[in-house]
Parts: sequence; structure tokens; C-alpha cells
Amino acid sequence: MFQKVHEVTSLHNGTVTNVYVDSTAYVYEWEPLLSIENKNKETIVISFGASGIITQLNVKSGDQVSDNTIIAVIEDDMQLSGSD
Repeated sequence: MFQKVHEVTSLHNGTVTNVYVDSTAYVYEWEPLLSIENKNKETIVISFGASGIITQLNVKSGDQVSDNTIIAVIEDDMQLSGSD
């Protein structure tokens, strides 16, 4: 069963280096949302497996995040795609 609203959480600790989307933007499945630099100076790109509208964007460039930080909320458009 599909969820209508998704909380996108960080699985990494680090600093947000880039935010590629705006709040209220439409995003496609697996589209990069933001990138995080961890303590080893590795860049991790965060994406999510649902398309829809961002209803909350809780971080900005320069913010510190830890694992399980809710970074965004996406309202799913409920459209099946080729990878569903």
C-alpha cells in the first residue's frame, strides 16, 4: 500500500552543503534533494523514492544534521513510475 505523505530523514551526520530543491517544489522519484558532507569530507547526495510536492523543507545550506533528522516532507502524487 502506498503512503500519501513521506518524511524524508537523513541517514547521515554532517553539514548540509547544497539544497537542490525549494519548499513547495515538485520532485521526481530519486531526484537529488540535497547533499551532506560528513566528518570524513565525503559528499552524500540525499534522494527519495517517491515523486510529489515538497510540503516541508526543514534544512538549508550550512545546517548540521544527524541520522533520523527529518529533512523534508513529500506529499506523494500517487503516480506509478517505471521503477515502482
